[in-house]
Amino acid sequence: MRGSVVIPAIAVAMGCVPSQGVAADTVTVKVKGRSAISEAVAKNDARRNAIEQAGKVHVVSRSEVRNAVLAQDIIKTRADGLIIKQDFKPAVKDAQGVWVVELVAQVSKEKLDATWAEVANVLEQIGQPTIMLFFDDIIQLSGVAPGLQRAQGDLAERVIARPSIVGNQLSGLLSEYGFQIKIGKRAEALLVRDKTRATVKQDFELLAAYAWDNGADLYIEGYAKASGPFPVPSLGDGYPTVYQWKTFGQCKAYWADNAGQLLAPPAMEAESASKYRGDDGAMRALDLTGVDLGREMVFMLLDKLTRRALDGVVISMHIENVKDDDTLFAIEDALNTVEGVLSVNEESYNGSLWIARVKTKLHTRNLARAIVRQLNPRFDGFELKTSGQRSMNVMRLRVEKKTK
Repeated sequence: MRGSVVIPAIAVAMGCVPSQGVAADTVTVKVKGRSAISEAVAKNDARRNAIEQAGKVHVVSRSEVRNAVLAQDIIKTRADGLIIKQDFKPAVKDAQGVWVVELVAQVSKEKLDATWAEVANVLEQIGQPTIMLFFDDIIQLSGVAPGLQRAQGDLAERVIARPSIVGNQLSGLLSEYGFQIKIGKRAEALLVRDKTRATVKQDFELLAAYAWDNGADLYIEGYAKASGPFPVPSLGDGYPTVYQWKTFGQCKAYWADNAGQLLAPPAMEAESASKYRGDDGAMRALDLTGVDLGREMVFMLLDKLTRRALDGVVISMHIENVKDDDTLFAIEDALNTVEGVLSVNEESYNGSLWIARVKTKLHTRNLARAIVRQLNPRFDGFELKTSGQRSMNVMRLRVEKKTK
């Protein structure tokens, strides 16, 4: 019929919103975001949902991308750069105290395509590191509601003797992405005093050493703490007593090989109301917010790893038995020809050991492979040997006489 606009049913079902005057380069979607933590986190959830919805409409199939689940969530971490216009309705809290926001967003198709094109490189650089988790759920009975007395034997703060709900959420999501997960034993790690690591003094260094010795490339430590109950004004006769709980969550990520810090976001805080008190109320509060806390921590980690991959990674390259300048210059010149190597800068040279800072978009294993397969055939009279590349931050090589 003349003058009418036909909207495909699938577009409506998937959250696409037709609008007048929208640029042809955009997809407009209508989504909701939810979070038990805060309005700001609910908005982040909505932005990620907008990217997911726009991708379903615009990107018909990306089956050629390795590990599609991880690829899609990496793209979600870059929502701010893909959404060119957003309109949030006022946030509300549902009956469970969860923040809910509604968003109409315009997503750039061109930027979405460009981001998909980068994903393969990002996945290659990130690799699939083995991750060790040290997580605890903690109860802190720091506030007493009217009429509530602590039971005899209660401690002000203690670790709950159960698997951490935040740790379980992190483990589940990271496993789904293809990462290998190991559960660390914090108490055991902090008791280790390896004489070969005389400089290891801080807890994070001990955890790093423990994680490395147990096959992990990086580790994440953190906690979720339920504090309360706190007084809540009475709603009147006939209404049940309600107790307020505050939940705090934080995580930090470190490389296992050198204890270098990868991620240290500020702590997240949430509030919830419950008719339960004591340990039961605390654990219910953790159950309510723990899933969201774990999910947000995963997205922060993916965002950090993605930015690291896109910007290029600076690794420390240690090459032993470099006996003269001619050998050194030949190695340096050859490294600069490897596709994906952005710069090579000497850090020190003592006549035998050459240490350089190499900025690259290659995973260290792929860089080691390029050296063996591409560079060694070019060298005259010598070659570079490695006993196996595991670290993501340090490469150790040795100059040896070339064998026929």
